Amino acid sequence: MEESFTCQAFDTWAPFELVGGINKQRPNAEDLAAARALAARLEDRAGCEVLGPDH
Repeated sequence: MEESFTCQAFDTWAPFELVGGINKQRPNAEDLAAARALAARLEDRAGCEVLGPDH
């Protein structure tokens, strides 16, 4: 795959649980927009619908 998508995520793993977790605001609207943009590029390249008509 030539393209990929990553973003930080809310994490409550062992030591972070003590402080209520980290990255509480993630994924956010910007992260989701980037994911949708990647899906749209993949749709165009593949010639098929990935997200469905409502996105």
